[in-house]
Parts: sequence; C-alpha cells; structure tokens
Amino acid sequence: MAMPNLKQKETALIIDANSLIHRAWHALPPLTTPDGKLVNAVYGFTSVLLKILASERPTYLAVCWDTKEPTYRHKAKPEYKAHREEQPDDFYEQFPIAKEVVKVFGGTNVELPGYEADDLLATFGIGFINKNVQVTLLTSDKDMLQVIRPGVDVIAFKKGVSETTKYDEETLKEVTGLTPDQQAYYKALRGDSSDNLKGVPGIGEKTATDLLIKYKDLEGVFKAAHDEKSDLSPSQRRKLVEGEQEARDTLPIVRLDENAPVKEKLSDLKRRKVDEEEMRKLFTALGFKTLLVRAMGSDKNKTQEQPKTQKKARLSTEHLISPTAKDIKSFFEIVGSEGKLVVSLPQKEQQSLFNLEPAIALGSDMISLLISSELLKEKDVATLLGLALANPEINKSGHGLKSVWHWARAHKFDLKGIDFDTEMASYILSGGEGGHDLALLAAAHIDTTLPDTDERPLFEIDAIRRLRDLFTAQLKEQKLDTVIERFETPLISILAKMEGRGILINRDYFKKLTGEFQKENDRLEREMEELAGESFNPASPQQLAHILFEVLELPTKGIKRGKTGYSTAAPELAKLEGKHPIISKVSDYREIAKLLSTYVESIPALADKNDRVHTTFNQALTATGRLSSANPNLQNIPVRTELGRKIRRGFIAPKGYSLLACDYSQIELRIVAALAKDEKMLEAFEKGQDIHSTTAAAIWGVPLEEVTKEQRRTAKAINFGIIYGQGSFGLSRVAGISFEEAKQFIEEYFLVYSGVREFLDQTKALARSRGYVETLFGRRRVIAEIQSMRPELRAAAERMAINMPVQGTAADLIKLAMIEVSKRLPEISADTRMLLQVHDELVLEVPDKEVEKVAKEVAEIMQGVEKIGVPIVVDSKAGKNWDEMKKI
Repeated sequence: MAMPNLKQKETALIIDANSLIHRAWHALPPLTTPDGKLVNAVYGFTSVLLKILASERPTYLAVCWDTKEPTYRHKAKPEYKAHREEQPDDFYEQFPIAKEVVKVFGGTNVELPGYEADDLLATFGIGFINKNVQVTLLTSDKDMLQVIRPGVDVIAFKKGVSETTKYDEETLKEVTGLTPDQQAYYKALRGDSSDNLKGVPGIGEKTATDLLIKYKDLEGVFKAAHDEKSDLSPSQRRKLVEGEQEARDTLPIVRLDENAPVKEKLSDLKRRKVDEEEMRKLFTALGFKTLLVRAMGSDKNKTQEQPKTQKKARLSTEHLISPTAKDIKSFFEIVGSEGKLVVSLPQKEQQSLFNLEPAIALGSDMISLLISSELLKEKDVATLLGLALANPEINKSGHGLKSVWHWARAHKFDLKGIDFDTEMASYILSGGEGGHDLALLAAAHIDTTLPDTDERPLFEIDAIRRLRDLFTAQLKEQKLDTVIERFETPLISILAKMEGRGILINRDYFKKLTGEFQKENDRLEREMEELAGESFNPASPQQLAHILFEVLELPTKGIKRGKTGYSTAAPELAKLEGKHPIISKVSDYREIAKLLSTYVESIPALADKNDRVHTTFNQALTATGRLSSANPNLQNIPVRTELGRKIRRGFIAPKGYSLLACDYSQIELRIVAALAKDEKMLEAFEKGQDIHSTTAAAIWGVPLEEVTKEQRRTAKAINFGIIYGQGSFGLSRVAGISFEEAKQFIEEYFLVYSGVREFLDQTKALARSRGYVETLFGRRRVIAEIQSMRPELRAAAERMAINMPVQGTAADLIKLAMIEVSKRLPEISADTRMLLQVHDELVLEVPDKEVEKVAKEVAEIMQGVEKIGVPIVVDSKAGKNWDEMKKI
C-alpha cells in the first residue's frame, strides 16, 4: 500500500512594493531615525511585511518594484499616469532602505525596466501555480484581481496599511459581481482616474458591472451597443458607441503581462534564512525598537521549512528550583550581605497589578528565585521578603519600580532602597523618545529575546541586571547620571505614594453636574436643529457636513476634503467662525460632550469605595521630562473656562482639611530670562514688575502705568509665543491682529529683548550641530528632524528645540521641589499629604489649622530649591475644593 504524501504544499508570497510603500507613506506621520532621516514609509512597509510573513510563512518571497523607465503602456498611451504627482525626495530616499529590509527577511527584490511591478507579480504568480505552488499576491492595485484563479489569491489593502481583504474567485464574485477574467473589461469600460484612463464617458461602476454580468465581455457589450434591438437604452447605446474606441484602446493597457522576460528563475526566489544579526543592526540604526521585538520575539521570521521550536536561551543566574525553607533563608542572608537585589513583577495576561508574582535575584548574579503566590502564603517566606524589601540598605534594581512599590504595598510590605530603574534609565538615555518596554530593551541592547514560557520571569530578572550594568556605564559616559540620581530615582516612591493616596471627590456633585451638562447639550441640539431646519446627530461628522455644506450651503473654499466629504474637524470649523450662528453652537456642544465623557461621567466611575480617585503619573513618557497623568488625566482639566472650573469644584478636601495649591508664577518666562541672561527681562523680574506690562511698555514706547489691557494682552501672547517658537502667522491668529502687525511686534520684541533672540538662535544652532537640546540641569531631548530636508518638519523641530530647554527646566524644577517637600513635610506637618502635581502646581491636603504655616513653608521650599539666576515666585491658595480657593 502506497504511503500518502504528507509534505506540506509550498507557498509563494509576491509583493507589489511600490503599492505598499506608497500606502505606508500616506498612512503614517513623519518618523525619523536617530540621525534625522525620514523613515515613516519604511516603518509601515516593515510592519506590514512582518505581519504577513507571520501569517503566510512563505517558502518563496519576491518583492517587486517599478522602475523609472517608461513601459509599453506609456508608449501606447502617453497620457497613462501622466497626472501623478511626484513625491518629495524624502519619500524616494526610503526605497533603498526598504530593499535592505527585504534582504534581511530573506526575500528577493525584483525589478525589470520597461515593466511594472504588476506584470512581475502576474508573471511569477502564473509561473508558481504551474509548479503547484500556492500563491498569494499582496497589492492595493485592483489590476491584480484579474490574476486570481485556483492557486492564486490576492490580499488587497482596504484602508491605509492596517486593513486588508483576501480575495479568491468566490470572494471576488461576491464583492464585485464579476469573475477575474472580467476585471480588465470592467476597467476598460469604467476607466481609472488614478491611472489617467478615461474609459467610456458616462459609464459608471454599476453600469459597467451590469453590462458585463449580462454580456460577459467587451465584444458582447459592443455588439449589443450596435444592435438597435438590444435591451440597452438609446442613451447607453450612444455612450458606448462613442466610447468604444477608447475602451478598446484601454484594454491592452490594463491587461497584465503574464510573460514578462524576468531573469530570475523561480528557484532564485526561495526565501533565505533570516539574517538576525543584520536585522538587529539595521533596525537599531533605524530606531525600529518595537519592530525589532516583534521580529525577534516569535517564529514570525521563519520560513515554513524551519522548525518551530526555538533554541532555548541560557540564564547567567542559577535558579532555585523547588526551594526549601533553608534555601530561601540562605538566599536572603546573602542578599543582606551583598546589599543588592533585583526585583521584577512579570506581567501575565489578564492579571491585575496586585496578582503579580515577584522574581528576585542577587545583585551579584549568584542565584535567582521566583516567589509564587503560593510561596508567599508561607509566613516565614513573607517575613524574609518583607524585611529585604523594607531594608533601605539593600539597593533595589528593577524595571518599572513604581509598580513593584504598589505590589509591595498591596501585600503589606514596604519598598525602600530604590536604587536603579532600567525603564527610567532608558527614558533618559533616549532623550525622551518612546519605547521602554523591557522586552524591547532586551532585544535592542543585549541581544536577548524574552521567551513566552513559564521561565520568562527569570529571563526578565537577568535582562534587568544586564541592562542595569550597561545603562549605568552609558549614563556616566554621557554625563546623564546626575539626571537619574537627582530627579527621577527619588521621585519613584513619591509618585507611588501620591497615586496610592488619591484625591477625594464629591459623588453627589458629579451626579448633579452630569445632569447639568446633559441638559445643556440637549438645549444646544434643539437650537442647532432649529437653525438647520431638520434633525441630525451633531456628533456624526458625515451628518454635520451634510447640514453645514449642503443644507446651509456654507462656503467650502479652504475647507479640507476627505474620502467621505468635507471635514468638520475643529480647525476647519474655525475657518467658518462668524459665517453662521450654528458654528459656535457646534463648538460649544463638542466641548461639553468631551468634558462630559472624559471627566464628569468617568471620574466617579474611577473612584474607590472611599470616594478617592487615583490617577497614574507617567514618569517616562513625555519628551520634555514633564510628568503626565492618566486614568483619569487630571492635568488636562481646563482651568480657564467656567466648565473646567465646575469640574474642579468636584474635587474636595475631607472634613477638617483644606486643599492647598502652590503654583510657580510665570516660571517658563523666568527660565527664558535665566537661560538667555537677557538684562532687561532679568531686571523686570528683579523689580517684581508684571512682565507682560513691561513688555508692552517697551514695545509701544509708553510708560508702564499707561499700558492698556489690549496692549498687555498682545504682549502676553508674544511672551508666551516666543517660548513655543511661534512665528508671525501664529501670533496674528492667537492675538487677533494682522500678519503685518504681528511681524512688526515680534521685530520690536527682539529689539527690546536682544538677549532672548541670541539665545533662540544659539539653541537652534546647537540642536543642529549636536542633534539634541538640554535643560539647565542636563536632561536631553533628541531633535533629529532639525536636519530634515522637509521645511515643515525642520520648522517643527526648531520649535521643539526652543521649547524643550524651557519647559524641561520647569519640569526639573518642580521635580526637585516635590522631592524636597516630601522630605521635609513630616517635620512641617505630620498630617499633610501631597496629592497631585499639575505641571507647575503642587496640590496638598492640609489640616485646616495648619494651612497658612504649610503654605509658607512649601512656598519657601519651592522658591529656594535651586538658584537659577532669576527670582522664583510661588503663588499659594487654599479652599475646600480645587476651584473655590483663596490666595494666602
């Protein structure tokens, strides 16, 4: 009896590279390499390639490219694709990089002068199925649908590069109503605006489809068109007869060449083994940290012929397997004598933070131990672990130690002696760039892939230990060690305590506020419907666009248009302000709806059983060094609007306590004066003058006491605009003045504050020469885009370069203040608690009888925490809620 052939059928993946890279270019925002090259198209190209290689795992991989040379189509029809716009050089410069990506993934780049990538896909596709190889074609070009047949499928992009649809013969018929053979006839009739092919004028998608369903092909269609007795209407017959020659001329243009004279044999396209070392070098150079983890973290980069089992990595630490009580005791005795401990909380799927299991290892790497939930139930183990964690003489290293702090507190342990956090180290070393996941760092820096096995916690420990040693050396070498030691490491436990305390809310107040906001939105909806003359959903962009531009016929000149019609985004509606009363009502409706869903309704849902809300402070997220807040974001509640103040009113102090807010006054302008060493600006602050009035007096040439409110408002816009790198256009919009006036005011400003202009010019020049800028304290931000050839990217980078030293220095100052306030609070007021940091403001919960004393002491700490060359002023206010507060 013959044995059945169990060999898996070979597969081929053939990719239309130009289609993919164009889609990626338009789908993704600008992304740059560490040295400033634009690589957004390559990033999207690589991401899609990773995804499809993981799902298809092809035996053969060919990536086909168009060439600059004209094809036979251009010669036959000179207008073919003639209207297509050239993309910027930054786009085409990414092609060679994408080809390198293909090589490291084991694929073959193919191109043939005189032929399009489509022809190569068709040629290879037919060649492979003749060899009994299953073929998948990846493209966004509908021309490829004509190649579908048994053994050939097409994966087509549906939206950007994130959504695709897979077509076989059956799916194609369901979606289009036509067979693969009819696709070329359809295009000949319908035309294709993207290729500048007219087709038959007046024949749309539905008509072309209906004609082919009934008459099969072009011959059948035109035979019916010339037959007066056919079922076609006179107008259809006329259109077809008049357009017949155009359709017949178009048909050979849209047909794919399935016999292109490619030099590559099918065997040349066999996928090679992935060159992991080259991939690591390339992805690291490109800054593709996340993609590197994706590529290294599973069998996604393997061909079908490679085994699925991974080679098991080795640990540099000895692991205690099924430890006895004696083993555990010995372990912690050595920990005490070594004075070093690495701690990790392996995050398992669908587990809350407090269900994690700690993995711990000696700093000397002699031995490691995984403490399971079961092991923690043993009193002796819990006691030993608790003593080690609470001992400040034992230096703790970890990744995301704030999470470890919360875990320890949930298990009634204290975590003291926080010494080194690899997440924070990566954040500082990367100059504020994102991507500090442990698996990502392990792959990028120490050539380690963390396995998806039960042993992962131990590999995480090992990775933390090795990254700690590497990052410690790098921080010292780049003179960034003081940044982590002075600002970030001491702040970890302070933030954890603030998160743990939370802030009290008034549930009843928020319930009442929800009703008020909903009632207000109902009123606005009714008024908008009256103005529109019909009912509609203002939250629907399509329905709103219909009302604005079709029903009310508002002007569309200058309004952006997308696939679904004219945009109703806020910047577009701003262009229509004053054109119709409905515009301001739409803006009001949106503001209320956003505040309602983001804060008014969600905050009570996030409160604990004691009505306290616990935000999470992100310490390793922003590029400037500022803290951010999430779940809920308490830093973005509007403070200058009545609606925002109403929300703040719901945050309250417990009985017998008050909320105290201590806020740095005009700190960013004071930092500008200090960094620029501008004599006139420094003099104004030294004298305690209002800086905006002083600026207005200098620009308008009037005495300080004669400055008008309007002049001060414009001067204020200029002062703050300078910090954010704002030009004449931006100032004119913000200050409500003409472009020429704004230009004149800025020129006058720099005549008055010449030191500021010199500082701004020097900052941009330093950013260009070094690739980064830094705060007064040495914190860095990478500004790679400042070397970009694209003016809009370069201008944005210059604005970042100006803003970061100022905003970053302010962030550093308040971090120093938090650390010092936390240190001294116990002696100032044992019952006072620091709750929030909101940019330049600290919010504390203070016993009523101690408010004035605490306000005075905290203000003095904040003002004196660092001498920067300009007087620092803190404004303090207190009250029973976060809005209704009186100055102290």
